Amino acid sequence: MGVCRQPSTAILCGLLAAAHSCIMSGCRTLETPTDLAAQVAAHDGFRLPHDEPSAARPAAVELPPPAELADDGWAPAATTDDAPAPTYHWQHAALRNLMAQPPEDRPDLAQLLTNDDPVTVTNAAILLARAGDDTVDRCLTESVRNEHLRLPQRRAAIEAIAGQDGAVAGPALAELLDDYSQPNADGYAPELHADLLRGLARHVDASANRYFAEALISRNAEVRQAGLYAYTISRTGVLPEHALELRKDTNPRVRGAALACLAARRHPQALEFAEAALADFHLDVRLAAVRALGELGEPQAKTDLQRLLIHEPEMIRAGAILALSAAGDDVTVFASANDPSWQVRRSVAQSLMHFPTQRGTTIARQLLADRSAEVRRAVIDSVAGWPLGQSGPVLLTAMHEAPFATRKQAAEQLARRWPPALEFNSDGPPESRAEQLNALSENWQRTQLAGEPWAVPMPAVRGTSLEVATAAQPSPTALAANHAVLNSADPRIELFNQLVAEDVQARRTAAHQLADNAGKTPFDASTVAQLTEIAMAETDSLVWRDLLRATKDDTSATAVRMAYVGASHAAADVRRLACGHLAMHPDPAHATVLLRLLDDPNRTVALSAVEALGAAGMVTDPAPLERLLTNDDAVLRVAAARTLAINGFASGPAALTRMAGDADVETRRQAVCAMGQLRDIAFLDALVGRLDDDLSVRVAAVASLEQIVGRDVNVGDGQTPPPLANQVQGWKQWWAEQPGRAEQAARPDAAQRR
Repeated sequence: MGVCRQPSTAILCGLLAAAHSCIMSGCRTLETPTDLAAQVAAHDGFRLPHDEPSAARPAAVELPPPAELADDGWAPAATTDDAPAPTYHWQHAALRNLMAQPPEDRPDLAQLLTNDDPVTVTNAAILLARAGDDTVDRCLTESVRNEHLRLPQRRAAIEAIAGQDGAVAGPALAELLDDYSQPNADGYAPELHADLLRGLARHVDASANRYFAEALISRNAEVRQAGLYAYTISRTGVLPEHALELRKDTNPRVRGAALACLAARRHPQALEFAEAALADFHLDVRLAAVRALGELGEPQAKTDLQRLLIHEPEMIRAGAILALSAAGDDVTVFASANDPSWQVRRSVAQSLMHFPTQRGTTIARQLLADRSAEVRRAVIDSVAGWPLGQSGPVLLTAMHEAPFATRKQAAEQLARRWPPALEFNSDGPPESRAEQLNALSENWQRTQLAGEPWAVPMPAVRGTSLEVATAAQPSPTALAANHAVLNSADPRIELFNQLVAEDVQARRTAAHQLADNAGKTPFDASTVAQLTEIAMAETDSLVWRDLLRATKDDTSATAVRMAYVGASHAAADVRRLACGHLAMHPDPAHATVLLRLLDDPNRTVALSAVEALGAAGMVTDPAPLERLLTNDDAVLRVAAARTLAINGFASGPAALTRMAGDADVETRRQAVCAMGQLRDIAFLDALVGRLDDDLSVRVAAVASLEQIVGRDVNVGDGQTPPPLANQVQGWKQWWAEQPGRAEQAARPDAAQRR
């Protein structure tokens, strides 16, 4: 018989709770039922039904419990893969609203433990346990056993037990597992079994308890998954062999849980298994493999994740961003801040929680202007975990510039940590909001000067426009003091100081002069490192242009990092220039950043990325470039084909040959020009075929033939080139006289191309 079905059992729950509370608070031991009843009568308003009111104390008026407490409407919390898990999985909307009322309007939950209704008693016990009351464990245990209660409420009771102190929760959960871990036993429910395993795993080591090893061979997928969870969070002891085998389980959730377990336990083959799972037919398993790679965080795992950002579906790319952020790869994460997919950009916004840095602040501001409300909301949520000195300026920026919903969210978050922000009216008229923001910025400045813990550089107010300075931006004095790059006699020190000035025109002037200076006297590694650090917080595209110009001849890792950062800049011109910098210093390592820019919304950026990949060995996977061969932009199609050809992929020359016969004259001309640049004799036949084309195509074909052959067959030493018509005839005659030309034009590509 379950708890609280009859008054006597409900009273027992109250007696046990009162006795436990009394003992824990230092009361004398209760030796008889009379002592126990007397103690309960004096404890927190509990009253036995047969007791007469004392003459010295009037009887309390018994009010019916609120209807919400008689409702067993427990349900799982609505969760998503990109949102943090709630504190409690099981939620009750009506009870949440009830407990949100003022304290004086809430029911006395302890008194309700003696109620006749088991649903009411169970709900009261769950709420008490969640509030930290560790005297209701027996009542909750009996609720779990009560088969007359709905399963969701019994599962919520298990979760409430698991949330208690280990000295109380451990024995209670182990006792229940004795009854609910045998599939053939009466009343067995796999859901209860799995919940009990998860709850007990929070208090005992999985390797020291037989229940968890047995769970790995259960016939129920949810129980197997719970067993894996236990070994995932314990991370000590020996991992059973069955856990390794579950990576091949028929259930995708179990396969995913196995990958998470192996990664968390740093199994020697965890990387190998995660890489293999990236090809799993089920999306959930592939996403679990992505998370496992992020958990491992080793160089090869990061490389695998970076590859996923190139041409995988947006859900995989979004997951890869979150995994890379967990692995600390801010450069790769921020390079996706302009991804066409809002889901990927939202992952970048969510990743900001790991990067309360200068660059993180810059990306946060950029994403606050995103067209997606989900992305903007993620930015506000992410900076909530930053130190106030860094999050405050970002939130003030949102309060000034963002749409209403984001503006309101930012104001509420700032007000929770900085009370003056309570004065801001999010839905007020623009003039009123501007005045309030001006006052808040002045207040912020005063708190900085007063040395408050939230002190940061002053948010500058210019007229009615609030421009908040980067939170982590150093002052010129601090910049000079913290870097040994420039000594006090070096004339460049003033230029470096100007680079962190508030006035953008001063920064532009300084950057331009430094770039001119670098052209005469190249900077050393320390100076480039300092420029990179400054660039991380810079937003102005003209300043960035000169910073990249100042390091254009530098091949150091620091200069490359600056270009990588520039590839994620909000300004398309900066992204294009960053591609140009990487093109000047080709390295296969650049491919990860450049391939992601192939889908850039700005055409010139995408074209610059294609051209930057146009060096032998830069590309190992042709798929991203091959997708561009059907692009509407002919220039982009030709550039992609040329880059594929340079990297040895047969799809490149084949595409150029097709485009040389395109209906569009300009497309044919560009394809013919690209053939000459590649200097591949396989194009000779196609070029000769274009000698009767439009005038512009004929001119290009003659020039390309000369590039491939290495000479003009119509001109001898010291001779003047004949008219175009004669040149065309000369090339046709030359080609006709070439022995084996048909075989030469159709020769196999295997020797030269992959």
